[in-house]
Formats: sequence, structure tokens, C-alpha cells
Amino acid sequence: MGTTDLAFCAVAVLTGLGNAFTIRLVGLMPVSEIVLLAFAGYAGVCLLLNRRLSAPLVANRLFALFFGTQALALGGYFLADWYRESEPGDAFRGWARMIFLAVDILVLGLLFGRSVRVFGAYLVGVVLSASSLLVAEPLFGDYWKFGYGYPLTVLVLLLGPAMGAPGAIVSAIGMGAAHYLMDYRSLALACWLVACLAILNQFSGRWRRGLALTMGCLLVAAVPFVVEKFRSSDSSRHGRSNAERSAMIQAATEAIAASPFLGHGSWFSRTRVMDEFVEIRTENARLAGVGGFDETNGENMAIHSQILVSMAEGGVLGGAFFLVYGLALLRGLFVCAVVREWDYYSASFLLILVGAGMALCFSPFSGSARVEIAAATGVVLMLWRERWEARRSAGCEIPRATVPGLRTALQG
Repeated sequence: MGTTDLAFCAVAVLTGLGNAFTIRLVGLMPVSEIVLLAFAGYAGVCLLLNRRLSAPLVANRLFALFFGTQALALGGYFLADWYRESEPGDAFRGWARMIFLAVDILVLGLLFGRSVRVFGAYLVGVVLSASSLLVAEPLFGDYWKFGYGYPLTVLVLLLGPAMGAPGAIVSAIGMGAAHYLMDYRSLALACWLVACLAILNQFSGRWRRGLALTMGCLLVAAVPFVVEKFRSSDSSRHGRSNAERSAMIQAATEAIAASPFLGHGSWFSRTRVMDEFVEIRTENARLAGVGGFDETNGENMAIHSQILVSMAEGGVLGGAFFLVYGLALLRGLFVCAVVREWDYYSASFLLILVGAGMALCFSPFSGSARVEIAAATGVVLMLWRERWEARRSAGCEIPRATVPGLRTALQG
């Protein structure tokens, strides 16, 4: 491994590690974004001096689509904040959030494009991020769900595949069981989905598509059962969580229906969206016989759905990136589970993509989430590039970049 490769791996490790630490700059900002901004500056200097930069994942149409829809989303936020006359501080934070996401996608695309070992280094950084527990207590004092549960899962899915696909499958099933017992329901489901997709990949190529369609139908049919299983828990904490999440989805959906094109502005600062969320949550909690919400802490509340909150805040344009991103995640999962053959990083690819898909629907658009979104787009771009190379080896031409001169400057 050359010096440049080592430098890229070091930046990737720091990115994965730094995402567990935050500083207050433009809102709460993960330290990993400081690392990525510094690398973006370095890459810009290299491009100016050498007139070219090794960036095979960036010089393609899919990356241009990601970047183009992100620009549309930023425009949607500008328009919504102007029309709603959002608070200047909220508007600035909303715009900065979209700009930082674009930078994160660009830089992780540059990093992962160097080699798959850089992606592995990023995963090592995620494992090391458990060290954040040495300096601060996790949210709600839950050391598993908000502490070392996810880093441990990444570690196990890095070690398990050393024994091949069976090792990865057993590791995913085992971690899913551990998360379920430790009351981390979403990650338990993600691990079991990874195991199912890994099992699917072990069938011969001609069987995979049919089995994938069957599995998809079964998963859709199982959704009501899974939702009811999770909602029927006797745990008071589960009851509060279910009441809050259902209120978030209802409030965001109603906000989108009320203003599908213009949106309600960053953080809904000039509208009653969050007030209506609090009212719905209170009613849901009353019906479920639970309580425990701090109704006065509206400043720190956020709707836990990346795609819903982007569309509710910025309208259709504001959600443009996440709509494309969601479709890209589905395509990436299909390629990883059905099209490509199993390799050492397949389980990690599946975990990143499945987790990103769940976060797209049920997690907030926070600072640390931006880096995770960028990592998922990096995985999709790696899979896209891999397919291009397979087609080139079969005699097909790789599509050119859609931005004039980009392919010349960003040589892969």
C-alpha cells in the first residue's frame, strides 16, 4: 500500500471515528465533517495544481444525478424559506445542512473511489467510534442502543465474512438476536434483513431474481405483522416511542399534503407543524395510556424521517435528492444481493444500505446522519462503478460524465 493509499485510509478512519463526536458550529456538527471539509480543500488544491484528480466514482452519471438533485433540494429550501419568511437562523441552518451533505457526498465519493480498502478503513473508524463512551454518557444512558451496539455489529460483520458467506450469515443472525434481546428493534430487523439477503445471494444466478421477487412480496406482506408486533409491546418506553413516531409521520404527511410544492420552511419556524405534532403525540400517548413527554422542549424536537422532513420543509424540490437516493438504495440492494457474486465486503455493503434505507424513513436528518447518507451513496457508487467495469470487460462502453470536461479533469 502506497503513501497516498495510507493517507486516504487515515482520513477514512477519522471520518468513521469522528462521527460519534460533535461540536457546536452550525448547529451540532460531527467532527467527521471537519475532516471531510479539510480533505475537500486538499482535493481542490490538487485539482488546481495538477488539472486532474483520481476520482472514478465522481466522474459518472449517477454522481451527477445525486449532485443535481441536491442542488434542486437546496433551491427548494431557498424558495420555501423565502415564501414562509423563516427565522434567519433556522433558514441558515437548513441551507448549511444541504450544503454540508453535498460536500460529504463528494468527499466520500473521492475517498471510496481510491479502493475498497478505504471503505474498509471507514468501517474500522466506525468500530473505533465506540470510544466516545469513554468521554460522554450516551443518550438516555443506553450504552447498547446509543453506544456500542452499532460499532459492535460493524465489527462482527467485518470478522464474520472471514469464514465466507456462512460466517457472515451466522454473524448477522446472531447480532440480530442480540439486538432484539437488548431492545434495539430497528437494528435487529436490519441484521436479519442482511442475513436474508446474504442467503438469497448464495443461490445460483438464475434462481436469485425469482426468489428476490418472492422475498419482496413476503416482506411487504409481513409489514403489518411486524408493525403490530412492535406496537403491542407492554413496555412503557415502547408505548411512548410508538406514540411519538406515529405522531411524527402523521404531522409530516399532513404538512406535505397541505403544501406539497412550497413546503413549510426550515425547521417549520413560521408554521404550526411542530405544534400540531405535539398535539397529535399527546393524543396518541393518551390513547396508549402512556406519558412522559416534555411538551415545553420544542426547540430540540425533530421529525424522525429524512424523506418526510425534507419534503415537509422544502416541498417536492426539497425532497428531490432523497427520492432519488431511496431508489438508488433499492437498486444497490438488488445489485448486491442478486446481481454480483459474494465477496468479503458484501455483508458490510448490505448493512450500510439496509441501515440507510431504514434511516431514510425513520431517522432524523441530523449532523451525523449526513455522513452516514454520504457513506451509503459511496457504496452505491462503488457498486455502480463495479457494474461499469464488468460491462467494459464484456466490450461495452462506460457512459461518459454528464458534466462537460469533468471526465477529463477527474481521471479514474
